[in-house]
Formats: sequence, C-alpha cells, structure tokens
Amino acid sequence: MARWTKGFKPVPIEKYDGQTNPQEWLQLYSTAIRSAGGDSYVMGNYLPVCLDPAVRIWLTSLPEESTTSWGYLNRKLIESFQATCN
Repeated sequence: MARWTKGFKPVPIEKYDGQTNPQEWLQLYSTAIRSAGGDSYVMGNYLPVCLDPAVRIWLTSLPEESTTSWGYLNRKLIESFQATCN
C-alpha cells in the first residue's frame, strides 16, 4: 500500500515525456511535491501519475521491489532518459 503524507494536496505537474532533460523535470517535480506537502515517499508513489504513458511503461519494467526508493527511481530516470533529451 502506498504511503501518503498527511495533508498532501496534489498539484498539476506537466507529465514527463522522456524528451526533455530529466534532471530539470525532476527538480520541478520534487519542488511541486514538497510544496504540496509531500515527502520522498510521496514522490515515489505519485511519480506514475506524472509520467507520459510511454515513460510509464519504462517504470513498470523496473523490478517491483526497486520502485519503493525515491533515490533509486530518481537515479534510474536520469540514467534512462538523459541521452534522449533534446
């Protein structure tokens, strides 16, 4: 079961499509989540909502046990999409 921070109020965030710099998008994403009352657990849990369907396929291909760590997801997103950004 996903863990949510009490008081977290999701805010609209542009979906990541894999075409832009993942580090820049992750900075905006983490700032938006924190400003909405979220923490690193929320960042990991809310990430699928903010991914374009094509990028969400990448996320579902990761080993399930590895997707519980925000640090791991952050690193893997950068490693996987840095070379494809415009």
